[in-house]
Amino acid sequence: MKKWYKDKEEYLAKLKEAIYLGLVDKDIIYLLFLINRFPYYYTTSSCSGRIQCSSSHIPGLKGEMDIIGKWHQKITVDKVVKLLNKRKDKDIWIAVHPMILHVACRDIEKAWLLLKVARDNGFKHSGIQGIRKDRVMVEITSTERIEAPLRLNGKDTFDHDTLTIFIERINLLLIKSKKRTIRFQQAIEKLHKKDKKQLFREFILFIKNSYR
Repeated sequence: MKKWYKDKEEYLAKLKEAIYLGLVDKDIIYLLFLINRFPYYYTTSSCSGRIQCSSSHIPGLKGEMDIIGKWHQKITVDKVVKLLNKRKDKDIWIAVHPMILHVACRDIEKAWLLLKVARDNGFKHSGIQGIRKDRVMVEITSTERIEAPLRLNGKDTFDHDTLTIFIERINLLLIKSKKRTIRFQQAIEKLHKKDKKQLFREFILFIKNSYR
C-alpha cells in the first residue's frame, strides 16, 4: 500500500509539471483533477481527443509515421489545404481520435467501478489493460474514429468541394467525442458527492499549485 501512495504522488507531481509546461490538453484538466482526487485512482496519461495529420505509407506504421499536424478543436478546410500545399510527402493521412485516458486503480473492485461509469456514459471500448500486485491499469476510450488518406502516391485524394464536406464531418465527430467526455466528467463529479462549488475551489487550488 505504501508503494501505491508513493506512485500516486509521483504521477501527480508529473501531471502538475506537465500542466505548468502546457503539455496537458486544457479541456481535460478538470476531469484529470476529479479522477486523481479519489485516493484509489491516479492518471498516467491522457488525450482529450484530436484531429491528426500524419505522413506514412500506411497509418500507424511504427518507425515511419511522422505526425505533421494535430488539433484538439475543430479545424477549417483552409488549414488542411495549407498543410497539403506546404508538405511534399508522398502519402498523408488524416484521423480523428477520441479521448483516451490511462488510469491506475488500487484494486479490481475500483477498476470495475470506473469501467462501469465509463461504459454507462458511452466509452464502450474501455477495458482493463493489465493487472499487477500493486495496481490495475484501465484504459478509457470510445468509438469516434476516422482514418482516411488525403494524399496517396503523391496525388491528393479529394477535390476542394469534397474535402470541405469531409472536414465538416470530421469536425462533427470530434464535437460528438468532446460531448461524450463532458458526460463522463459529470458522472465522475457526481461520484464525489461534494458541492460543485467546493470541487471547483479545490480545482483552482490544484491549478495554482501546478504553477508553483
